[in-house]
Amino acid sequence: MFRAAKSQVRQVEALNVKAQHDILTLIDKLYNEMTTYNEQLPSIDAAYNFAAEYLRIKEEAFKEGAAPSSDVVDAQLNLAKIKTERLQAAYYYDLMLARLLEACGESEMLTEYARRPAAMPIRYE
Repeated sequence: MFRAAKSQVRQVEALNVKAQHDILTLIDKLYNEMTTYNEQLPSIDAAYNFAAEYLRIKEEAFKEGAAPSSDVVDAQLNLAKIKTERLQAAYYYDLMLARLLEACGESEMLTEYARRPAAMPIRYE
């Protein structure tokens, strides 16, 4: 019985080490994914600004009769696509943050992160 109990203790210790390793690996993976989405936002914002200006120019050209309506529609669709990409990146960033906090046992901190001054609300405008 003593040997069986000792064997079970070793198995539990091995499982504990594996679980700790798995949690650390998960935390690292989630953090890297979250960082990737965060790094995408500046380039998406630059594309958004360009697309908004391009749409403005196409609308002005259409008003003056220098561009067909199809150019305006194409510019609107491009802007809508970039807005969607922006929302998607923000959504996945928030999702990875929530999963990261959950893996760390800090799920209740998500609302605290949303209240921070550095939090950037992104809306489909």
